[in-house]
Order: sequence, then structure tokens, then C-alpha cells
Amino acid sequence: MKNGLLVYSDKYEYFNIGDYIQSLAAKQYFKEIDVYVCREQLDTYFGDDVKMIFNGWFTHEPDNWPPSLHIHPLFVSFHINSVAAEKLTNVTSISYLKKYEPIGCRDKKTAELLKALNVNAYFSGCLTLTLGKIYKRKDPDGKIYFVDPHFKANKDIKYITKYLITLLTKYRIIKIISNKMYNTTNMHSMLKASAFYGTYSNIFSDDVLTNAEYLCQEMRSSEISNHENRFLFAENLLDKYCSANFIVTSRIHCALPCLGIGTPVLYVENQQQAETSHCRLDGLRELLHTIKCNGSELTFNLTSKKITQNYKFSNKTDYQVLADNLEKACTVFCK
Repeated sequence: MKNGLLVYSDKYEYFNIGDYIQSLAAKQYFKEIDVYVCREQLDTYFGDDVKMIFNGWFTHEPDNWPPSLHIHPLFVSFHINSVAAEKLTNVTSISYLKKYEPIGCRDKKTAELLKALNVNAYFSGCLTLTLGKIYKRKDPDGKIYFVDPHFKANKDIKYITKYLITLLTKYRIIKIISNKMYNTTNMHSMLKASAFYGTYSNIFSDDVLTNAEYLCQEMRSSEISNHENRFLFAENLLDKYCSANFIVTSRIHCALPCLGIGTPVLYVENQQQAETSHCRLDGLRELLHTIKCNGSELTFNLTSKKITQNYKFSNKTDYQVLADNLEKACTVFCK
């Protein structure tokens, strides 16, 4: 039987490199990968029988479910998103899932959904919690990364006036941040950087915000056009995370890999996010040190002082039991 790995559709304008990081977590358990299979086209695979780990977010195209019978899956870290739940919980899908019980679910909400439909399901956590199997923590290089930190740039005139005042009083700082976040200092970008600064300067010192590097995990599909290059980019990103002093992110697939690697991470959770995002987090947010973002207000209880470049903290260790169980399940399956 061949070994397969999930890849992701390139027909959309944007893709999330976090998907490829999830696949790298699965790749750790195979000696070699024989074939890539697109998550959105699992039903059309008709090659040699293939063994695959089904971890991650399912799916942008629920009409293409269930997968081909030529695919032999291990369900761990499986998430059914609310936008796909109707198709992924119909009679045909439930019959398919029951063939591969127990179903390890990335979040508690997915596990509860399947249990209510008499599927043997459990909360497994995310497979990226095991990335430390190959991707090892390095000596910190002094860098701090902000990876897609959530903030709200309000278009109301009252807020625009506030951003302008911040821009005038903190012009040098805002210019540095705008350059780093958007590679430009035009007025639109400067106002967004001002909104970001107005939110994050309540918790982070100016030296952190001006010296940090700003990264984005959502990219145009045209920027990196094939799967091999996307995997290479994901590995280079993980290499940065391995040596960071600490990371601040609103991307769950930056935060959870950092736990697995051992890099200190602060997760910024948008308290006003849509159900399609909120439904992913039950059981996962509890593993992280979380900064709550409600509009333009941040709340953080780990320290009462501003976070500086020299700030030291350790991640929670609750994830380790989940990581150990995931590693055992995947090791047995891939052998």
C-alpha cells in the first residue's frame, strides 16, 4: 500500500500555509510519501490503495465527500467545520465514518457532534502538537514574531480621528510598524498600523512592537504555485518558529505548532469571531496562554506589566498527554 499526504486546492485566490504545516505533522510518521491527494478532491482518487492520516479542517467542498474507497484513513485531529457539517453528518457520511471508528477529533465540538450521531469519537487535539518529533527547539535568536495578530481597524470617523492622533503623536513608531506589516507607508497602511498600535501598545512595550517581525500565514496562491514549494516554505517558517524568543499570533496553526516545538507562544483570540472560526477552538484554547481581543481591547492575565523584549514565560504543559497519544496512534498506523 502506498503512503499519501493531504495537499490543498490551488484554485482559490488565497491559501493558508497552516494547512501545509498540518500535513508536515502527518508526514513525520511516514518513511516516505508516494502520492499527494487534494483534500477537496478525495472522492476522485482512483490510484493505488493509499494509507493517509486525515487531520485538519474539512472541507471547502463538502459535496466531494466521502472519500474514495482506495483511501485507507486514520482519523485523528479531524475537524468538521460548521459550513460543511450538514454534508459531513448525513447518512452516507456517518456510515463512512463508522467504518473507521474511533474518530479522533481536533476539537471538542466535533467530538460532541459525532457522538450525538452515535459515532465513536473522542477529543484527540491537533497533530501539530507532535511537531517536536522532528522540528526541535533551538537556542533563541532574540527574535519576536507577530503572526497575523488580530485587531480591528474601524472605519467610523470617530476611530479614524483617533488613529490620526496616534499617528501624529507616535509617527516614528507607526512608520516602522507599517513598513514591517505592509511593506509600505502610504496613508491607508499607516492608519491600519496606528489601529494595531493603539490596541497592542496596552500590553506590549514600544521596543517589542518596533523590533518584532510581522508574518502572515495566508498567501496568494500565485505567490507559491506548487505543493513542493509550499511545503518548503512551511518548513522554513517552522525553522523560524523553532528559534524565536516568543511568538504572538491569532493563527491556531502557528500557536499549536509552537506548543509542539516548545517555543513560547501567546494566542490572541478574537472574541467577536464568526461561528466558522469559533467552532474550531473548544479544547484547544485551554492549552494556550490566551490574550482576549474584544474590539480594540486586549485582556491578558499572565502579567500585569507591559511585555518587553526580555519577557520570559513557559507554555502550559497540558498538551503533552494529547501529543503522546497522537504520536502512539500515528506510529502504529504508519508501521
